[in-house]
Amino acid sequence: MKTNNPFYVILHTLTIATLLIAHATSKATTSLMVGTIQFPQSIATVPAIRVYSCGKKIPFQLCEVDHESKQFMFRIPQITKNSQFYILVSQEIHFSAQASKNQNLKSNTIDYLKVLPNQLYAFYELTLTSTKDALDKVIPKWIIEKKNLDTSTGKVPDETIIICYDPFCIDSLSGGSTFELPTITLKPNLLTLLGSEKELQTLSNKMLISAIDSDTVHATIKPKYQQKNSNKSHTTLVAPVT
Repeated sequence: MKTNNPFYVILHTLTIATLLIAHATSKATTSLMVGTIQFPQSIATVPAIRVYSCGKKIPFQLCEVDHESKQFMFRIPQITKNSQFYILVSQEIHFSAQASKNQNLKSNTIDYLKVLPNQLYAFYELTLTSTKDALDKVIPKWIIEKKNLDTSTGKVPDETIIICYDPFCIDSLSGGSTFELPTITLKPNLLTLLGSEKELQTLSNKMLISAIDSDTVHATIKPKYQQKNSNKSHTTLVAPVT
């Protein structure tokens, strides 16, 4: 990683390519899923992106920025034992409050997350299946379907990974494996469409600022750290606490 930005230096130091452990005293290990957002090769600096999973905020300690491969990667606890869940890309996330028993009081309890009418978004249903190759070997395969949210409520399903970014930038979702989500690829001509890399970074910073309000209604996944020492190296391993 070639950058003088101290944020990215710290971010890269606190993460490693593969997260294989939970805390040593945990009663059970936590399975992780890795998600990748692929930026076009024409950009110089990959921006950070806010990601939520099932009502929780993914801390940047569980993310990794790779400026050489032009990728932003995030790691989340495995969402569900089921093989189907969702990805939502939207600039903003709103919520619907539960009805208060006292009509004169406003409830502070969130009933569900939603998008507003006429709000732009990209919503995908992901189903993990399997197929067999010529040697009869079982290969995991993601079925990806672009869908619409309920038009009357805009409700976001509970089993949803939310990417706080402009859906205009999305080109496609593809690939993936049992523990890897399909890669979210941005449009290859994104800089031309936006005008310049400066405009891309401005947009990305705007998305992070917009996410501050959404942060307040999402719990934080607290990572645990374990120092692993050996004669040859010193490594910090990071795993989420669910």
